Amino acid sequence: MSAWMLPLRWIFVPESWAQADQVSPRRTFAAVGALALASALALAGLRGAQARTAFQQALAGYDQRHPQVVIEHGEVRTAGDAPLQIGDASFTLLVDPAEQVSLDTLTAVEWVAVRKTEIIRRDPFQRQTLPVADLQRALGDAPVVIDQASLTAWDARSGALVFYGLPFAFALLWAPISLLGAGLQAWFAGNAIHALADEARERTAERYRRMALAAATPTFPIATALLAVGWWPGPCIGLPLWTTWLVVAVFASLWLNDPAEDPQ
Repeated sequence: MSAWMLPLRWIFVPESWAQADQVSPRRTFAAVGALALASALALAGLRGAQARTAFQQALAGYDQRHPQVVIEHGEVRTAGDAPLQIGDASFTLLVDPAEQVSLDTLTAVEWVAVRKTEIIRRDPFQRQTLPVADLQRALGDAPVVIDQASLTAWDARSGALVFYGLPFAFALLWAPISLLGAGLQAWFAGNAIHALADEARERTAERYRRMALAAATPTFPIATALLAVGWWPGPCIGLPLWTTWLVVAVFASLWLNDPAEDPQ
């Protein structure tokens, strides 16, 4: 069976986990790595679609809710000197060249305040200030206008690249990290199974680790679904939780292959 088909079999056929010790380590890691990459890319595509949809929905009626912002000659101005403030409890953006809104009223965990000639960024660890002139030089000498028309044009020109490109780039980094995490869990689980299993089985700890890695394949789509809805247990809970699952899953798979024999 090809390395591309192995993860599908391991996801849907629990009995096959106990047979994974017959698969070479190279093919095992290739199969699980392919699944890790596919799961990361699927989550990236979902995140990109959600972000772009939210951005496009926010554009509807933008000019009625927010003033036009212009960056020119190293200074920021808004139509009618009206402040622009968007965000929530985690992040807030304030554009207020006339300084009508006090920075003391910003209670978000992280915020960015744009004044006439400077940009102030605050997070839980530090406060930074950037001259608007530096931003102007990075954007070019031409005046920058931010309103519904310009944002819509930017979305048509570069929106897909930004909203999908960044998550996909992150997915390429996340896939090997998730594979490493699964390998670490399989290492702990395989050693635990080897210590608990009947010595008559005559399997090495390394073979049990391969079984545990095969049993880890369902955790990739499960983790993708949990992340998609915005929940994740974190490493402190996730590592013992998934490792315990792998131990139980491998013993169950051994029993399914030989129900007459108690795996303990």
